[in-house]
Formats: sequence, structure tokens, C-alpha cells
Amino acid sequence: LDYDKRHLITQKLINDMTKNALAIVVYGYNLKKAYFNWRKAEEIVVVRPGINMMFEDNILEYRRNRAIYGSKTITVLYFSNLIESKGFKIVLYAAKQILNLGNDISFVFCGAWANQNQKKMILNYCRDNNLNPFVEFRGETIGRKKIKAFKDADIFVFPTYFKIETFGLVN
Repeated sequence: LDYDKRHLITQKLINDMTKNALAIVVYGYNLKKAYFNWRKAEEIVVVRPGINMMFEDNILEYRRNRAIYGSKTITVLYFSNLIESKGFKIVLYAAKQILNLGNDISFVFCGAWANQNQKKMILNYCRDNNLNPFVEFRGETIGRKKIKAFKDADIFVFPTYFKIETFGLVN
């Protein structure tokens, strides 16, 4: 976003759109400086992706104790609505291939089903391919359960190709 290199009409449009805004919200600290032409630094609010798990307890200690006393199974987490273009089927089909190599891995899917027909088809797929012992569908997951799902995961996957997202967003 090189403001000075933009066409004058584009510059005017940007100025008009931002002149009455109380603040500008950007998605990361590295984007903040790109907006200094329109706002002072204190009027640019940075939001970061993800959740802050440190407020509950020390995540490193939690992970260390889990590794020592907990399960040795690797947990893969998919967290989004179960919409095909959000990539959950890619993860499920990959799960089948990965489980052919060994069963020391589990897959957790957190998110609402798109519809009941899809749910039935996927559950049948899991049953027919003997995935049920290794795949868990938790449905919509919020609050402390959401935090726990991320804390318990060893790997987070989100292979989205959802049309209106320029990059994956999990909140």
C-alpha cells in the first residue's frame, strides 16, 4: 500500500473513506506503518490472529506436563465450520492416508456442520474407513473448550480455499 504511488483518484477515495473514522484497524503490527499517511500511530489499532492462551496458565508448562504425563498420541486440530471450501475434507482424507502409516495420531474437528446430509455422509465415510477411533467431531466449540482444544493440539491445520478469504482466519 504505497500511498504516494497511487493514482490521485485512489488517494482521494482513501482520504474520503478514512477522514471520519475514529481509528483504523489493521491485522498485524507490520501493517501499522502503511497507514501513517491517514492517522497518528495511536489511532491505528492492531488486532492479531489467534487467541492468547497465556492468561489461563503457562502454556509451556502445560505442554511439558502433557508430554510427560499425558498421551503420547499426536493430536491434529481442525478448527472452523465444516464447510468443504474451509478444507475439512482435505484434512479427513489426509487422516486416512496418515493412519495407514500408524495409529499414534488423532484428528479433532471443531466446528458446526454445514448440513445434516453432509454430516451423515462424512460419518459414514469415517465408519467405512475405520477412522472412528482416531477422528472426533466436537461440533461448535467456544469459550474454555476452545482454549483447551488449542492447548491440547500438537498440530493445527486449516487448508481453507474459501472464496471470500484472502488468508485463513480462525477466531
